[in-house]
Amino acid sequence: MAGCGGSGDGAKAPKFALRSFPTLRVEIGAGADSLDPGLSYTAESWQSLWNVYLSPYGYEHASGAASSQVEPALAEEMPDISGDGRVYEFRLRKGLRYSNGEPVRASDFAYAIRRLYLLDSVGAPLFDDIVGANVADARRGSISGIETDDYSRSVTVRLTRPSASFINALASLFAAPVPQSTPSRDQTHTPIPSTGPYRISQVRWPRGFTLMRNRYFQPTETVPKTNPDRIVVSVVKGGKAALEQLVAGEADYADVPIALASLEQAKRKRRLQLRSYIDANTYYFFMNTKLRPFSDARVRQAVNYALDRERLVEIFGGQAVPTENILPPLYPSYRRHKLYPYNLAKARALVRQAGARGATVTVFGLTQPAEARAAVLYLRRQLVAIGLKPSPAPKLLPPAQYWMAIGSKSARAQIGYAFWIQNLPSPLSWLEPLLSGDETSQLANTNYSFADSAALNSAIDRLAREPELTADVNARWAALDLRAMRWAPLAPFLNMRSSDALSTRIDLRCYVSNVFYGVDYGRLCLKRGSLNR
Repeated sequence: MAGCGGSGDGAKAPKFALRSFPTLRVEIGAGADSLDPGLSYTAESWQSLWNVYLSPYGYEHASGAASSQVEPALAEEMPDISGDGRVYEFRLRKGLRYSNGEPVRASDFAYAIRRLYLLDSVGAPLFDDIVGANVADARRGSISGIETDDYSRSVTVRLTRPSASFINALASLFAAPVPQSTPSRDQTHTPIPSTGPYRISQVRWPRGFTLMRNRYFQPTETVPKTNPDRIVVSVVKGGKAALEQLVAGEADYADVPIALASLEQAKRKRRLQLRSYIDANTYYFFMNTKLRPFSDARVRQAVNYALDRERLVEIFGGQAVPTENILPPLYPSYRRHKLYPYNLAKARALVRQAGARGATVTVFGLTQPAEARAAVLYLRRQLVAIGLKPSPAPKLLPPAQYWMAIGSKSARAQIGYAFWIQNLPSPLSWLEPLLSGDETSQLANTNYSFADSAALNSAIDRLAREPELTADVNARWAALDLRAMRWAPLAPFLNMRSSDALSTRIDLRCYVSNVFYGVDYGRLCLKRGSLNR
């Protein structure tokens, strides 16, 4: 699950401006896949739906690191978690109603999870740790690990093992309760009644849809009031069309990739506004810890010293910030590293100490985009500069072949280009897939360095059992990031930036961009005196 959220350069949003207005017009890309919370799986859909379907928990309506914090949405408060991390208990808020006026029942949550398995939803694996969570039990009528009481509005969930990511599962759209009359098939064309600030009032699928205020929604401290009365969402085929509508005043926000040069030109002409943010991603070079010369930590450290990360930022058009961290700078667990300042002399010395001078190396990379190829060529030059002997031409593969290839032992990929994008705003969803030795046995291995350190594995396993991201747990994740980078199976080099394009009538003081869901439509407001079209 690839999140699209930004950080607003790490600053938490100012106090919300409550300033209602009739209509917000939004453009999204053709990646929108479904309006059913049990099936929706793309950023384009999630950005619209997170103000429609609420789950027991959600993410703070804020920018920056605060927006990765889980907090109650439909639940009264954070769950009571047993000492062994296997039992979660919570109670739904009193008086909850769907947008059709029907009451929300605790058993609706149990049905929503069961429905994921009946739908064969890609979100179902998030709940596989629940006792009895499988297709067979779902078809028999219940999941034994979920107990509910409609009278007390209570929910008890029992897990087979403690899980650091289960609270994120409860905060996902997949956990949104739905009426038990909801069919187990895609409801995009017949929208499910909702619990959030908005309901889906009109569907023009796949061309778009309209959100209207849900008159049964009651705002809370964690799910606040919203500004637009109506949100018209249109699906556009490309950045050119999106830009034309923005500058013409026919759209207020575009969640569509638009060429940066075109955006900057329009901004200079004061035809739109831009807000830059750091994406939840990390671009890095992997080094295969099982193959020489990168089986020696000194050589891996040398590669880190050999990277001028500012130069790599230039290669990516300046739309990035340099990094030495595996975790992105959007989480409370992020602590900036300063382990590897650019130092070719130190890198050469480490290669000599490891007895690796002149070692032959094949560099792996992608055929596209151009920046990826340029980064691989830069890496090859730096390997030459520190005394290694890379092959004259990198081994470039198309994206359709590349990721499976570098994750396979048979490819014997020594070093190469990679990036990671969050699937959940949790440090576990970074360090486990990129560093855990268990990943290397999987068919779709994402541990491209084939890291299998007993110390790192043990630390990841311990933290994977911590059900809450307390300040202490975040500090331990940060320490693990630092520990991993001292061992250096990876050479992170940048976090990409993106830009949100908004019309000139939007008041940027109302701009909020969540780390997971992106721009919060409900928080946007107009400049005073702007006419609503």
